[in-house]
Amino acid sequence: MLKILSTKEKQRELIGVGMTWKDTNIGGTFLISDNGTFVMSPDINRKVVEVESYSNITDINWYMTKMMPIFGPLFESISYYKHE
Repeated sequence: MLKILSTKEKQRELIGVGMTWKDTNIGGTFLISDNGTFVMSPDINRKVVEVESYSNITDINWYMTKMMPIFGPLFESISYYKHE
């Protein structure tokens, strides 16, 4: 798989990977463009949090605490958008 990713990077292609965290089956789709932009969509058994009268709110803190140890040094900025 790393060889495929390396080839895609050399050809400046959009790289997409689906990943889940071990023992949780929670994850998402990760896209990395040739300019270094990183997009994560929490679309695999999305982790949610119940907040007062709201339901199905993405637990963005859960995702950030999982991603920062791995990808943190690569981040220049972080944006979060909720799509329904």
